[in-house]
Amino acid sequence: MKEILITSSVLILAIILLRFLFRNKVSRQLIYGAWLLVALRLLIPVQFGNLNFSVLTPAKPVTNIITDIAQRPVSGPSREEAYSNALRDYLSQGSPVFIPEVQEQVESQIQHGRPEQEVYDEVLETNKPESILLPEISQEIETKVSQTAVPTVGQIALAIWVAGMAAMAGWFAFVNLTFRRKLRASAKAFDLPESKVPVKVNPVLTSPCLFGLWKPTVYMTPGCVDNAQTRHHVLTHELTHLHHRDHIWSWVRCLCLCIYWFNPLVWVAASLSRRDCELACDEAALKKLGEGERLAYGKTLLDMVSSVPAPGQLLETATAMHETKKQLKERMKCIVKKPKVFLTAAIILLVVLTVITGCTFSGALDAPNGTAPGNTQPTTAPTTSTTTQPTTVPTTTTTTPPTTVPTTTTVPNADVATFQELFTYNEEERNPYYFALGFEFTDPKEIGLYDFFRGSLGPDTATDAEMEELKQHYSENWLEKAKLYRLPKNKMNAELQRYFGISLEDLPDTAYRNLTYLESSDCYCFVDTTSNVYVKNYEVQSVEYQDDGTVKVEYISSASTVGKHIVMLKPNGGDFQILSNKWFVFDDPELAFFHEMFHGISMPDRETRNYYNYALGQEYASPMELNLRNFFGNGFKGEKTATQAELTELKPYLENSFWGYAGAGDFHRLPKDKMEEELQKCFGISLADLPESAFADLIYLESTDSYCFYATGMQGETNHFEPKAVEYRNGGTVQVIYSKFAYPKWDFVVTLQPTDNGYQILSNTYLPGTTEDPEVMRYVDNAFLKVESFASDPAKALSMEFHDDNRISVRYALESTGRKGTLILKPQGVSLVIISNTLDS
Repeated sequence: MKEILITSSVLILAIILLRFLFRNKVSRQLIYGAWLLVALRLLIPVQFGNLNFSVLTPAKPVTNIITDIAQRPVSGPSREEAYSNALRDYLSQGSPVFIPEVQEQVESQIQHGRPEQEVYDEVLETNKPESILLPEISQEIETKVSQTAVPTVGQIALAIWVAGMAAMAGWFAFVNLTFRRKLRASAKAFDLPESKVPVKVNPVLTSPCLFGLWKPTVYMTPGCVDNAQTRHHVLTHELTHLHHRDHIWSWVRCLCLCIYWFNPLVWVAASLSRRDCELACDEAALKKLGEGERLAYGKTLLDMVSSVPAPGQLLETATAMHETKKQLKERMKCIVKKPKVFLTAAIILLVVLTVITGCTFSGALDAPNGTAPGNTQPTTAPTTSTTTQPTTVPTTTTTTPPTTVPTTTTVPNADVATFQELFTYNEEERNPYYFALGFEFTDPKEIGLYDFFRGSLGPDTATDAEMEELKQHYSENWLEKAKLYRLPKNKMNAELQRYFGISLEDLPDTAYRNLTYLESSDCYCFVDTTSNVYVKNYEVQSVEYQDDGTVKVEYISSASTVGKHIVMLKPNGGDFQILSNKWFVFDDPELAFFHEMFHGISMPDRETRNYYNYALGQEYASPMELNLRNFFGNGFKGEKTATQAELTELKPYLENSFWGYAGAGDFHRLPKDKMEEELQKCFGISLADLPESAFADLIYLESTDSYCFYATGMQGETNHFEPKAVEYRNGGTVQVIYSKFAYPKWDFVVTLQPTDNGYQILSNTYLPGTTEDPEVMRYVDNAFLKVESFASDPAKALSMEFHDDNRISVRYALESTGRKGTLILKPQGVSLVIISNTLDS
């Protein structure tokens, strides 16, 4: 409420000033329209966004003072003081008052010699009393406080405000009902064919008017009816009011007065807006009558001069044509001499009104190092380390839930800019926070070192000793193409300690996936053709400070379209340590279910593969189109070492150049029984059902009756899938529309058949009717036309068409000659494969 009072008052004063400055330079209808902004500000009690130039930003000290005064009791102690006094009475009795775990720590501290009062103060300062008190004690204190509580200043003010509104509403009803009875008592119908609404004559009226909300009627005096010219002027004037909907705006004006009866500026605004209503009506009426009627129209107004304000009282909803002599003077000036209207002045006025609207309809934007209005929670990281926890307070971690649900303080937009900068990718200098958001974990010990450190600056040049070690893990063919990215252990430990509060020794073996240890330089490294950094944009949505001192930051990623992400941090000196990073949190339980079903990244070391995740990594109209190499991606746990018999079988393949490249990676065995089990669960098929093309890139090993392949690092589909909608079809099938991490602007649809043990996949295709997208066009333009197809002769994509068989045809033109052609692409996992490329003849 206080924000609306401040912003509306500033807006009223601004429009009064503009009204004075532009009174003879712009149309009166434009000035009259400006009052609509005041009505909207008064009747829509919310702020639209938060801006630095909002009037509430410099007014924050005033709003804080008002809040403080409103919370003060009329007499006696405040509620907080009364609660504290009652609590201390219970503490002085010596009986247990805290929940067991807190009571035990309190008693332990007292037994070790700490003063009782010091221990109690520490507990109460670091916890909300209601969260650590025994339920029965908390209830007794609440009862005692409520019995002795006195109303606050704010509660008294609210009661007076409501009473005033009721009185004003009653007076408003009385005035208008009385006027309505007066009109109807002696009014007689008068036929005027040119009038759009009924016209009546009333001998008791002192001035013509338009009255009525649902069925507006023009009321005239007998003198108006007798004179044809006067009648014409009056009817034109009142019908102009009708055209402007002034009979409705008069109700809006009265509503504002009833609600804000205590604000004198609202009364001033109501009076001036009513006056501007008549000036705007005169201007429009004269435009209809013509310049030749200007003086005659003024004479009609002069004939209706009254020394009393009735019926032009502010709480009457009638639009009266006459006014008092003092009020009529301004109208006559405008009528006798037509004011000049300047287009430049009108444009300036509109610009100024736009700025003022932004200043008064927006909320205050907290400074990055400031504090949210009415909130004592700091908006910057505390300067003291949070690693020293109070000894009497049970701390909360991500693995040990608190004994009670912590309340949160939401700080709208506070620190959003700070965290936005914290999470932004920096091309020149590695930003660890950015890379920490690139993978999901519920505990820092779940992080993957490769995922976190892959953004390290490089590449580096391997020493001779390092190269000899690398040859034990990679083929020379691969090492000639790839680059070394070195990760010294001391630097790794420094970043892990700073950003996660852990060290290399705290991590399990699975954390070292895709890294190679180099004994000669006592460091880890990864070998790849690039640093494998896929740049994403993270947009911070909100920041919440938890009672346990942690910070919850909600954000979205440019690589996703539906789910929100949540990262939990805790202040650590001048930095933040990351506690967890949860991707794709869905509010819709149905979407959350299918997201969980598709979501898990199938790590090579996990006990159970998420075969749904791999199944969505390729597109097919039926399971018969599967590529087994892609579906079984990283293989199975415990099937990573080839036997001597298998190596003998593989020797001819490894000597081949292609398999020599693949042999640089890890060996993956696919036992046929495990393949059969997953194919049956996921698709309801067996190996025997599949065509020969499904076995491409796999080698059959007769010695172990299995298939195998070689791969470097993570293979197969490891991206996230975001469900957007779920549709239940006839026949019991379920279609889930989703997007992929790699293609956030494209939609896919997977068709599922419910079974006793879950779901079987019937097809996974592009969603029919997926439309052309500029980002996809740029992707195809850069990745294929300029790099793969026409390295020496760049081309520009002209159009794109999606086909039912999942193919994509791209029309392009060569930049050098303008010659056109057609490129046919087909999705393959997270890539697009070129099927054909034909230049026009």
